[in-house]
Amino acid sequence: DEKRRDSVTGGVYPVCACPTKKLTNSQPGCEVNKFDAMMERLARGPQGLRQIVVVDPEFKVFTRAWVVAELIAADKHGMPQCLKMHSARYLKTFRSEVGEVDIK
Repeated sequence: DEKRRDSVTGGVYPVCACPTKKLTNSQPGCEVNKFDAMMERLARGPQGLRQIVVVDPEFKVFTRAWVVAELIAADKHGMPQCLKMHSARYLKTFRSEVGEVDIK
């Protein structure tokens, strides 16, 4: 029952009323919490597959936890990575902010 409750409020998480069968993480077919397995599978994918990160002009993409997690996972699994940026001028403008990204 603990896994069905919000750890802060103690309330039961709401479940939608649709007729689709609800699956928990441990059940086959559940698509939740498959991030690591998906990144590993992509890394083993077809030769030439790589991760392409399109960087916004202000480099805010690197402040998004999900993006950083994908970058780290791709690197961990040896997936080639490529950054696409607006221009070299923007890289020079925001170099100090990019250099200060601290992943803990």
